[in-house]
Amino acid sequence: MIKALLTLVIVTSSTLLPAGEDHRIAIIVNGSNLQNISALDIKNIYTDRVITWNNGNKIDVYNLPVAAPAREVFSRHILGLNAQDADIMESNRDIINTNRNRNPHIIKRDQLIPYIVEKNPNAIAYVRAGSLEDRANIRIIMYLPTE
Repeated sequence: MIKALLTLVIVTSSTLLPAGEDHRIAIIVNGSNLQNISALDIKNIYTDRVITWNNGNKIDVYNLPVAAPAREVFSRHILGLNAQDADIMESNRDIINTNRNRNPHIIKRDQLIPYIVEKNPNAIAYVRAGSLEDRANIRIIMYLPTE
């Protein structure tokens, strides 16, 4: 009985986190964006305190759905909130700042983010680092550990 439970735990955990994949969260921009970007800059971008790049172009902000594990890691490390609270904060900004410039927060699936960022010089996003293989036009700003 105990041996069966241990086998179940091992199989379940390996299904969730396949061996050999990079499970860190990568914060990424288009490869043409050479601007120095700190963790504070990222927080300011995702909270609409900064809405343009140094070159004056409006920033296109990409988020994952609230239920995505990468969004939870990103929200906790960068915004200091859980993903649900970060989403509520963003929704409240939408209501309060209807006539103010702000970053459009575009929600996309994890698999689409690398393709979008490769093609959009004004994009910033975060994804599981393992999903970035073979992406030539993406620059990784920083990695966040999964917990």
